[in-house]
Amino acid sequence: MSFDFSALITTRTESASYFASDINRVSDCMDYLVAELSKKGVTVSGYQRVPIPSGQPDAGGYLWTDKNWGTPSFVAAQLQNVRRVRSALAVAEYAPNVPENLIRHEEANNIERILQAVETSLRSMEKITLHAAQPFLFCGFALYPVTQIALVEPEEPDVPVIGLRLYTADGLTVTTADGLAVYLES
Repeated sequence: MSFDFSALITTRTESASYFASDINRVSDCMDYLVAELSKKGVTVSGYQRVPIPSGQPDAGGYLWTDKNWGTPSFVAAQLQNVRRVRSALAVAEYAPNVPENLIRHEEANNIERILQAVETSLRSMEKITLHAAQPFLFCGFALYPVTQIALVEPEEPDVPVIGLRLYTADGLTVTTADGLAVYLES
């Protein structure tokens, strides 16, 4: 299974509409990400592709058409799946939150931006190797356990490089002597 991430649409304008083809693309992308995450040992708890409800054309299937999608329960289930995929892996701080509905074009754009961010995090995860059970950072004469790693926005938004901000066990940002946050880049 593969997915072409260049097919995701993040530049809709106010006049754009959201069609069944958009739903199918997003669903295919989420299925791909869930499968890839599973290969890495990451479970997307509760994810289940939303089937077409009974009483609709092609009930029980998964290929949505413009005649059988758009019910409030479908939109809620689809957005819940986006939340599940987004929360399965730490994503960059610049990734938008999952919208509450699909009323505006920007909300549709944000869904596909989220999926891009999850894919970028997944690819970055493949490049990171820890060689111990607990990562540590040595700085001066102190050894700090690193208990949290947060993804941060790349300097150039079009370049998919993820920086990792390091935190100590007590939640403080690991900093250099001059107070700058310490980052690792993949």
